[in-house]
Amino acid sequence: MKIRLCRAARVVAVACVIVVAACAFAAPPSRAQRGAKRGRPAPQYGKICFDPTAPCQTNGVTFEAHDLPFRLPKNAVIFDSEEFYAVILKSVRAPTQDDCEKFIPEGERLEAQKLFARRKVFSSRCVEPGSVSYTNVAPMTRIL
Repeated sequence: MKIRLCRAARVVAVACVIVVAACAFAAPPSRAQRGAKRGRPAPQYGKICFDPTAPCQTNGVTFEAHDLPFRLPKNAVIFDSEEFYAVILKSVRAPTQDDCEKFIPEGERLEAQKLFARRKVFSSRCVEPGSVSYTNVAPMTRIL
């Protein structure tokens, strides 16, 4: 799983896909990262901010409380995070991909966050301009 953030020049952020999970963990190096060892330039990936108690330098991008933040370079337009593993605590299915009314309530996310004090518990929402999206999750599925 990784996070994709797309931004227009004057828009704070624009989303690309969806997903959500809790307790994220670093994944092994991706194929592109391994390719860098063979003389090819490695693509840049934003480092995930797993610990909600530690500061995260996002270069002016504001992430929602339910999002998993990651470090961004200055002037990033479309930027992916490093890959990571996540534990899905709960999932709900929306009737349509555009149904933004169906998601896991913030209160449930906050209750789960109390159980994992040093790991960010995050949840997915409908993909809208200004939101973060997550890969490897079905388009109509919202996760915690």
